[in-house]
Amino acid sequence: MNKSNIVIYSEVFSMVTSFLIGILTYIPYDRFFFMKVTTLISLSKSFNLINCSKFEYFHHILNGLLCIYFFTGTYKLNINFEDEDYHLLNDYYSVVRPNISTFFLLLRYYYKNVIIDLLFFISFFYYRLLFIYHVFKGMPGIKLYVCNNNPLIANNSCVLLFDLCYLLLVILNIYWGFLIIGKFKKYFKFKKYLSLKNFSSILIAIPILYPFKEHNYYEISIFILMIVSFLYHISICTNYFNSNYKQFFYYLDSFAVINCCLSRILDPLYCLVISILSFRNLKIRNAIYICSAIYTYIDADIQDKYILLSLYLSILLCFLNINKNNWTNTNSLIWHFLNSLYIWIGGKYKK
Repeated sequence: MNKSNIVIYSEVFSMVTSFLIGILTYIPYDRFFFMKVTTLISLSKSFNLINCSKFEYFHHILNGLLCIYFFTGTYKLNINFEDEDYHLLNDYYSVVRPNISTFFLLLRYYYKNVIIDLLFFISFFYYRLLFIYHVFKGMPGIKLYVCNNNPLIANNSCVLLFDLCYLLLVILNIYWGFLIIGKFKKYFKFKKYLSLKNFSSILIAIPILYPFKEHNYYEISIFILMIVSFLYHISICTNYFNSNYKQFFYYLDSFAVINCCLSRILDPLYCLVISILSFRNLKIRNAIYICSAIYTYIDADIQDKYILLSLYLSILLCFLNINKNNWTNTNSLIWHFLNSLYIWIGGKYKK
């Protein structure tokens, strides 16, 4: 069935606004300004009611209502996030970053590609689970900054409104989650997709879920590494991708490893530039990985030094076993778990 022009324009508008909201929340500079900008973009997106289901209408109404009260409660604030706690930012990001999965959802309408499908599936459940986690934590940052002295609504009524809206959004997202699992059953028919050899890459998410410090580009680089590693292992362990894809994912994995190693100590721009210039050279990638491990050990306190030494020895033994016995489910699981622990401890000493 051909879509009318107005439906296409509506979907493109939602795609662009979702992309902007996702990207702007990851800019590490002037975050309070971009928080206001993304709120206004999200509000404009709420008025796009073309070709919506009844549940989408409901979602847009809730989102528009929350955006209005959020903006009126924060537009006069001038918080210095170098000094203040990050409760407001963390709560806010958990609410708006699910737009990233919306971008991939809309992209699927125009490009039938397994990579886009996987990115949508992963981003949907990753960002929705983070949102649900923050809702059950009570969203203390939003209640503190948004509901206090909000010109449109009393404090108690504001808290009740946000609690009710977020609870309804949780229910809606759980419902959509079940629908998505049903639509993605075709992938679960491939037993290799469920192999630990592929899915053990998800263990790299441990440092993101349990950070020692507030999230910054270090956690973004870990998330990139997790997704790329997952896709890379699928490409080498299944026949679902051709040789060109396999080489592409190999280089992408190399890029993600270098980027993650450098992100603990360097600014994002330097990480990206160095990664782009060196991802094709295996020796440089390995050298950066080893130097990063050494530098993390130097920065660590005495207790973590002992832990890191044991981790490094275990990683080395695992690497030697991989060279001897090839890539098996067991050593894949151990390899990703050990490296996730190393990255997690490194998060204590990120710059």
